[in-house]
Amino acid sequence: MKGIFCCFTYLMAALAMVCGTPGQSGAVKTYVPAQPAVGDTIIFGAYEQDNDASDGREAIEWIVLDREDNQLLVVSCYALDCRQYHPEYIDVTWESSDLRAWMNEDFLNEAFDDDEISRITVTEMTSEQAADDSTGADHPAGDRIFLLSGDELERYYTSNDARRCSATAYAAAQGVYCNSDGYCWWWVRSDCTGDVHIAWLVDGRGKIYPNGSLVDETNGIRPAMWIHWDEAERSKAASGDKVLKKNR
Repeated sequence: MKGIFCCFTYLMAALAMVCGTPGQSGAVKTYVPAQPAVGDTIIFGAYEQDNDASDGREAIEWIVLDREDNQLLVVSCYALDCRQYHPEYIDVTWESSDLRAWMNEDFLNEAFDDDEISRITVTEMTSEQAADDSTGADHPAGDRIFLLSGDELERYYTSNDARRCSATAYAAAQGVYCNSDGYCWWWVRSDCTGDVHIAWLVDGRGKIYPNGSLVDETNGIRPAMWIHWDEAERSKAASGDKVLKKNR
């Protein structure tokens, strides 16, 4: 149904106004504005993005979607990887998916150091399946890293255009699918009501598809998380070598 390569370079000039250039190498590790607001870009953690492991991991850029006191909800500017929701074509929910385990184990430990992990809030959530579903999907899962749900996508994005996303060179090399204009397809946390062999996704036009993709197919990964950040922590970080400049 989909190809295996993504032409992500079409979008760099436009997206640089918000997120900079994906996969830039450099010394920047962490950047959070003094008073972070919805729509701001922050830098937190590092992950392979330019598909050149010889120059190390690149700083991850995140968009602030929400703020509650000193808690920030952020989502990655770009699709950082490409994986299956689950490696087997079986009944699966977010709670039991292989993707959830990978994000909260392998990705978490690869992208963040111990100090950064301590700032990531454990969030209880469900896959938002129908309440009468018999799979147990309404049981809360406690995650540090997660995918956005369909409800969250509707709440935090005002249009399909705002949901469109490009991929890093690394994600492209892993096989993420993009439309001809360079925007990629990415997973959503919500499971399909009545058919848990399928999970939601956002396509390259930014449209949400509840009957999106078979769970054993591959799509882009845009991690999301709630992080704790206050002025005292920012001042402490700014005195060291982690906070250097904004990666624009």
